[in-house]
This record gives sequence, structure tokens and C-alpha cells, in this order.
Amino acid sequence: MSPAELAARLRSGESFEGKTLDGVDLRGQDLGAAKLAKAKLRGVRLDGASLRGANLEEAELLDTSLERADLEGAILRNAKMLRVSLADANLATADLRRVIMPRANLSRARLKGADLSEAVLEGADLSGADLERATLHRTALLGANLTGANLRGARLEQTVLSRARLVRANLEGATLDVVLFHEADLRGATLPKQLGKCQLDRAILSKLDRNRDDGTVLPAEDGEAERADLAGRDLFFASLRGVCLKDARLSGANLEMADLSGCDLTGADLAGANLKRAILTGAKLVLVNLSGQDLEMTMLSEADLSGASLEGARLVMTRLDRSILAGTVLSHAFLWGASLEGASLEGAKIERTTFKTVDFGGMDLRNLRLAGLSMHRCSFVKANLRGMNLSGCDFTHADFTDADLSGAKLTNATATQACFMRARLETADLSGAQAKGAFFGDAAAAGARFSGARLRHATFTGAEAGFAHLGGADLRETLWVRAKVKGAIFGGAKLGYADLSHADVREADLSNTDLSHANLHNVRDTGALFVGANLLGVRRTDLDRLEAEAYRPPPREHT
Repeated sequence: MSPAELAARLRSGESFEGKTLDGVDLRGQDLGAAKLAKAKLRGVRLDGASLRGANLEEAELLDTSLERADLEGAILRNAKMLRVSLADANLATADLRRVIMPRANLSRARLKGADLSEAVLEGADLSGADLERATLHRTALLGANLTGANLRGARLEQTVLSRARLVRANLEGATLDVVLFHEADLRGATLPKQLGKCQLDRAILSKLDRNRDDGTVLPAEDGEAERADLAGRDLFFASLRGVCLKDARLSGANLEMADLSGCDLTGADLAGANLKRAILTGAKLVLVNLSGQDLEMTMLSEADLSGASLEGARLVMTRLDRSILAGTVLSHAFLWGASLEGASLEGAKIERTTFKTVDFGGMDLRNLRLAGLSMHRCSFVKANLRGMNLSGCDFTHADFTDADLSGAKLTNATATQACFMRARLETADLSGAQAKGAFFGDAAAAGARFSGARLRHATFTGAEAGFAHLGGADLRETLWVRAKVKGAIFGGAKLGYADLSHADVREADLSNTDLSHANLHNVRDTGALFVGANLLGVRRTDLDRLEAEAYRPPPREHT
């Protein structure tokens, strides 16, 4: 049968369903709406042929060429194509659902309005192809080449474009939902405004990212941007892990809940960007301006914020563990519930910054200027504050358990109900401090100054405050059970109803103190001075109680 006769039969509507066409040359033939469902085409030449509306459902095409063929409106659903060329072909509005054609040549093909849902096009060449308004639902385009492709208004849902080349591709107005752009090359591409839930991990967005981690250097591309431009884009819940965004334009972008772990954002423009609940773990944010930003629940653990500005920023429940904040501007910022465990704050600028329920546990804070700051409910457990100027600070309900405050200056500070359990306060100065209800249990406060401090209801049980200065302090109803205050100076202090049972006040100066109704049960007061002290109602050693306290059960007899 001659090619012309075969073409005539196909054009007449004769069904070739399930038949095999081997090595037939039908180039330039008008085949009309040929019926080739489930047919097997091997080595067939269909270049320039007309197959408008043809039915090739479930057909198998092997080593077949359809270059410049007209397949507008054709049905190729579930077709399998291997080593097929459709370069410059017209596939507008064609049904290509679930078609399998890996590494197919579709360069410059016209696929306007085509349906490629669930199609497998891994490694395919779609450079210069027209995919305007095409449907790419769950389409596999892994490693495909879409350089210069037109995807305006296309619908991409759960589409896989990992390692694909989309250099200068136009996606303006495209609908993207959970699209995978892992390691995709998007240099010079026009991206839509909505990129929410897309995954762009290690994608290439500018020429700054040509040098890859594996040592390869990507060639320069015409039209590639000097820096990534995602300004105003909606990247809600998107993933951009490891993307180079150095000097990128991200102003006004919605990055809420976006994952930017490991990104280089050095010098990026984030003015007006939404970074709430974003993940920036290990990101590089050197010299970035985040002034006034709302960083509520943002993950900045291990991030490098050297020289960055967080002036006036709101950091509520923000994670800054092990981050680098050297030289970072935190002036006027509000930190509530933020975690700074292991962070480096050397040289950070902290002026009129408000800290509330912030965790400074284990940190060395000696290089910071904290005087006069509000630090309600902050945790300084095991922190190093030795010799620091903390005068005028508000430490209400703060926790200094096991902290080192030796030689620190806390004059006129507020530490209401703060906890200094086992803290080191040797030679610290708390003169004039307001620490009502504070807990100094087992603290080491030898030589500390509490002159004029308001410490009513405070607890010093087990504390070692030898030679401390407590003159004029308000110590009413305080607990000093088993405290060691040998040689301490209490002159003029108010100790009414204080409990000093079992305390060691040897050689202490209690002259002119108000000890009315104080409990001095079993106090060791050898050499102590009580000149002019008010001892009205003082309870002395109760022998019966002392005997009961000293009671020890007899040793058990071994039988």
C-alpha cells in the first residue's frame, strides 16, 4: 500500500485501532481525524502531516517523527512515546493526559490550552514551547528544558519541575499550587505573584548562584538577573531551602511559614516583607534591614545576623538559639518569649530594648549594656553577668538560678519575686534595689551590698552573706534560716518578724535594728552587737524545740 493510499484510508475515517504501522512515510499528508487508538507506530515519518482531532489514545509511538505536524485537538491520552520528535508541532488544545514521552523533543511546540495532566515528560525538550493556558496537573517534568517557554496563565498543580531549566520562561499569571522547583534554573524567569506552597529548594534565581556546591559553574544566560527578584510575591508556606538570595528583592513579599533554611540573604531587601513564622534556620542575614519587622514565632536558630538591624522589631516567641548577633542593632526591639540559648551577642546594640520571658540561659552577657532595661520573667540560669552594670533594670520574676553576678551593679534595680537560688553575688551591689519576695536561697553573697534595699518577704535560707552590707534595708518578714551572715552589717535595718532561726550572726552589727517579734531560735550570735536594737517580742531559743530538733533515733540493733 502506497503512502498516498494509506493516507486516504486514514482520512476517510477508517479505523486502524490496534494496528501496526511500521516504517511508513506520511510526511506532509492530510490524515484528518485519523483513528489510531491503541495503534503501534514504529519508525513512522509524520513530519508536517495534518492530524487535527486524530485519536491516538493509548497508541505506542517508537522512533516516530512528528515535527511541524498539526495535532490540534488530537487525543493522545495514555499514549506511550519513545524517541519521538514533536519539534515545532501544533498540539494546541490536545489531550495529552497521562501520556508518557520521556526525553521527547517538543522544542517550539505549540501546546496552547493543552491538557498534560499526569503526563511524564522527564528530560523532555520544551525550549521555546508555547504552553499558554495549558494544564499541568501532577505533570512530571523532572530535568526538562523549558528555556524561553511561554507558560502564561498555565495551571501547575503538584507539578514536578525539579532540576528543570526555566531560564527566561514566562509564568506570568500562571496558577502554581505545590509545584516542585527543586534545583530548577529560574534565571531570568518571570514568576507569578502567587507562589504559595511551592518548593524552590536550591533553585537558581540569579547569576549570583552560578557556582554550585558540587564545584560546577553554570554558563551565563542572556537576560539572567543580577539578583533574584521576588518582590511582592506570595510565598506563603513555600520552601526555598538553600537558595542564593544575596541582594535579592523581597520587599513586600509574603514569606509567612516559608522555609528559607540555609539561604544566603546577605544584603537582601526585605522591606515590608512578612516573615512571621518563617523558618530561617542557618540562614545568612548579614547587614539585612529588619527594622520594625514582626518576627513572631520566626525560626532564626543558627542564623548569621551580623550587622543586621532589628531596631523596633517585634520578636515574640522567636527562636534565636546559637544565632550570631554580633553588632546587630536591637534598639527599641520587643522580645517576648524569645530563646537566645547559645547565641553570640558580642557588640550588639541594645538601647531601650524590652525583654520579657526571654531565655538567656548559660550565656556570657558581660559585653552587653543592659542598664535600665526591662527584663520581666527572663531566665538567666547559669548565665555569666559578672561585674556588669545592671543598675535600674527591671528583673521582676526573673530567674538567676546558678548565675554569676559577682561584682555586678544592681543599684536601684527591681527584682520583685526574682529567684537568685545558688547565685554568686559576692561583692555585688544591690543598694536601693526593690526585691520584695525575692529568693536568695543558698546564694553566695559574701560582701554584697543591700543597703537601703527593699527586701520584705525575701528568703535567704542557707545563704552565705558574710560581711554583707544590709544597713537601712527593709528585711521585715524575711527568712534567714541557717543563713551564714557572720560579720554582716545590719545597722538600722528593719527585721520585724524575720526568722533567723539557726542563723550564724557572729560578730554581725545589729545596732539600731528593728528586731521586734523576730525569731532568734538557736541563733549563733557570739560577738554580735545589738546596741539600740528593738528586741520587743523577740523569741529566743526554745529549749524543748531545740531538744526535739537535735533528736536522733538510736542505732538499730543487729540481731
